[in-house]
This record gives sequence, C-alpha cells and structure tokens, in this order.
Amino acid sequence: MNTKEDLQMKSYNKWDLRVQKTYKLLHTSLITLLEKQSFDEITVQAICDEAMVHRTTFYAHFEDKYHLLSSCLDYIIEHEAVFTDITLSPEKCLKELIKIVDKYKDAFSQVISNKKASIQNILKKNMSEGIKQHIHESGHIYDSTHIDIIIAAYVASVLSILENYVAEDVEINEKDLDNILNTLSRMFAS
Repeated sequence: MNTKEDLQMKSYNKWDLRVQKTYKLLHTSLITLLEKQSFDEITVQAICDEAMVHRTTFYAHFEDKYHLLSSCLDYIIEHEAVFTDITLSPEKCLKELIKIVDKYKDAFSQVISNKKASIQNILKKNMSEGIKQHIHESGHIYDSTHIDIIIAAYVASVLSILENYVAEDVEINEKDLDNILNTLSRMFAS
C-alpha cells in the first residue's frame, strides 16, 4: 500500500494552501511511519524528517505526536468514510470503519494494538464525538442522562472488534461481521 497516494488531503477549506500542504505532509508522514514501526518508537523529529517539514512548523500546528494522531484520525474518518449519510445504521458505520481500517491496516494495527492509555483515549474520544455528532445530525433523541454510557459501551465493543480484526489478524468477512453485529445488537437489546 502506498499511503502517499492513498491519503488524499483534498479539502482543508478553512486554511490556506500552505497549511493544507503542511497537514497533508505531516499526516502522510505519520501514516507512512506507522506502517514501519510502533507509535511509541516514532518521534516528532522522525515525522518532520519524513515530511520534510521543520520542527518549528510542526509545533506551530500540533502540540505533540498525539495531537497529530488525533488530527490524522479525524481527517481519515471525515474524508475517507461515507459517514455523511446520517441515515446510516451503526452496523453500516462499522462496515465503513472496517473498510478504512483495511485501507490503512498496517498503520491502524500499530495504533489499535497500542495499549497505552493516551492512544486508546484518542481513539475513544474521536469515536465518541463522531457518534454524538451523528446522533445530533440525525435528529434522534435518546435519554440524555445515559447516552454517554451507551456510547462508551458501543465504542468499547467496536474497538474490541477492530482490535481483534487488525492486531490479531482475524479475518472478518461481510457475513461474519453481520453475525457479530446482530449478536451484539441482541445482547444490548436483552
């Protein structure tokens, strides 16, 4: 997989072209490095060297490599997935997520299998915010006193599925995924 071509940073509308280019270079650099080594082994200097961007430029846009990772995940989810259709069911959203993970499997393997709390928190935060936004935009109204608990349970389930799928190299075809999601739905419905 050649992520430099795969990771198309096409629409940083709110920034000028120089900022768009910098983000594209840094995101692509992080993805490329994640295909070769663990997130813990990657340094800001290595990211900058790969992107051919000065450290001062990096720190003008990001606090640290964790901030860059969060930005990169946001970008990939926002621009690579078909989550813009607010009528998508949670099952279809997970299938879209699996497609993205497949595309960046080596990089996601490093991120998902990393047991460091800060990386897990970035994944959980990004997923939770995406689900909340989806709920808000779809107009669904849920019991707001427990929605955060429900979202946390769903996110934990999805991360567990992704961790098994990527880190343990478990093959999940469309039929298997449907069975897993149906079982999960029945468990939560009981």
